[in-house]
Amino acid sequence: MVPIQSFLTYCLQNYLKSRRGATAVEYGLIVAGITVLILGAVFAFGEEMQSLFERISDILNGA
Repeated sequence: MVPIQSFLTYCLQNYLKSRRGATAVEYGLIVAGITVLILGAVFAFGEEMQSLFERISDILNGA
């Protein structure tokens, strides 16, 4: 019984020392923040960008 308990204690200590899960969560939060910024920019400037691309398309089609 002692070897199993020692093994479980070792695994638990390793798990608590490990930073891989925390790093993954941090990267997930960074990606979520960037996504929110991109969506905000798209909704804020979407109509202006659409009209810009339509003007460019009209110029290219007329050429």
